[in-house]
Amino acid sequence: MRKLKAQIVQFMDEEPDKQKEPMLHLRWRLACFMESPGVRIFFISLVVLNSIMMGVQADHNSDADAWIYLELIFVSLFVLELAGKMLGFGFIFWFEAWNVLDFVIIGLCSAELLYVLVVVEGAGETSAMSTVRLVRVFRIVRMMSVLDRLNMLVKAFLLACQDIVWVGLLMLIILYIFAILAQGFFRTQTLKDAGFEVDSHFGTIPKTMFTLFQVMTMDSWYSGITRPIGEVYEGSQLFFVFFTLVASFGVLNLLTAIFIDSLNVLNKEGAIEEQEMKQDAKKLLFALMRKVFEEQDRDKGGDLDRAEMKMALATFQTQEYIQAFASVGLDLAMIESMLKHADSDMNGRINWEEFTDGIQDMDDELTKSDMWVVDGKINRMQSQLAQQAEQSADQQAMLRQQDYQMTSLHEKLDLLLSRQS
Repeated sequence: MRKLKAQIVQFMDEEPDKQKEPMLHLRWRLACFMESPGVRIFFISLVVLNSIMMGVQADHNSDADAWIYLELIFVSLFVLELAGKMLGFGFIFWFEAWNVLDFVIIGLCSAELLYVLVVVEGAGETSAMSTVRLVRVFRIVRMMSVLDRLNMLVKAFLLACQDIVWVGLLMLIILYIFAILAQGFFRTQTLKDAGFEVDSHFGTIPKTMFTLFQVMTMDSWYSGITRPIGEVYEGSQLFFVFFTLVASFGVLNLLTAIFIDSLNVLNKEGAIEEQEMKQDAKKLLFALMRKVFEEQDRDKGGDLDRAEMKMALATFQTQEYIQAFASVGLDLAMIESMLKHADSDMNGRINWEEFTDGIQDMDDELTKSDMWVVDGKINRMQSQLAQQAEQSADQQAMLRQQDYQMTSLHEKLDLLLSRQS
């Protein structure tokens, strides 16, 4: 479904105080209800059913009154949806462009239905009535306002229209240049005597441009134009083939490339927006976790020992924290593992700043500097282990030396005792 504007999402995320602002809280509940997945799917289904009904009605309009009352049901439900959103969101309802479009379409449909029921009731089918009923076609546009992918395609089309103007100007210039050449080549009496309609195809520059536009769109370009001219002027087919390569395969494919580029731009913007939302959710999560950290830090030393860490993990097992972790792609098992790894000096205590810095850097891409830092830590650990091993070897050598000296003393003492005896 369609992604909502940031202002609407922020309004839905911040629950007002029910005691201080009861009316605002009631509006908030109504807005959340209208934007809940079940309600949105229900109205999407209504839009689809209404669009199908319009097609069936166009083919089978035998009982006009039945169709009118059926449309009255659909329009009433759409008006109820619009009223619920306007009451719930208030002024920020107008921040969403699709909401404005829904308001215009539903307003036109309501006016059309009112016109049919009140003004032309019992007057039979008239041209004015048929014209007003054309407004119903705009209801199909509402499908674009509720489906995210259609919404993105429409945005890509509108974004591409900025460059399409210049592509159209380029196409006009190409058609004008080739029209002058074609008129000079083929507006001849010889071609007219052969039975070809020269005046209708190459009589004037505008007519020649329309003929070349037909060739560019490949509408009977060979059987209707190229082959008859080629039978009179051998080799003239190369002119039309070259024009087709330039105009059809060149300019028209350029339009396709513009649309694809517009979609890529929107996808990048969507990815950036999603990343920003994830960062906002992560900031909120850090605020909640820091609150728990400060509550469990009994000695106020700025870090957690193992007992305090277990108490913090028990607090994180509530539904609120589980949803907050899931919004940034974490779970309790990952948090517990991170807490264990955060004890880098193996002293049984965890520093909050180091822990949050590690989570913040978790989504960053690995760089050479990160590898150098890890390699440096490994080298320092290896050096410390080597020093400890060397110290242990020295201690063992000293113990062996002391043992040797003690053994020598014992031997000397035994020798002295034997001489005295």
